[in-house]
Amino acid sequence: MIKVFRTILLLFLLVVTVPANAKNSDGTWQQIMTTPGFIGKNGLGKTKEGDGMTPVGTFHFDKAFGVYHYQYCLNISYNDAKIPGVGSAIFVSL
Repeated sequence: MIKVFRTILLLFLLVVTVPANAKNSDGTWQQIMTTPGFIGKNGLGKTKEGDGMTPVGTFHFDKAFGVYHYQYCLNISYNDAKIPGVGSAIFVSL
């Protein structure tokens, strides 16, 4: 589901619902939570660092860090090859 909100500056912000799933002991997937997700200010289709776009594809979490009882972050596996200028350090904040 995509929800569209309009800000005072007449910019559009796309908010999506991101599901988190886990496998049960019998191997079936079950949704364990959902959280709001935000699309980059310039939409989808990231091509370079700082373009304000959200990458498109299937990614996994490759790093996790945070402060106990405060804030946690997960880094997604975008630009695993570490190509300069393509983009890096895309986080999911919890």
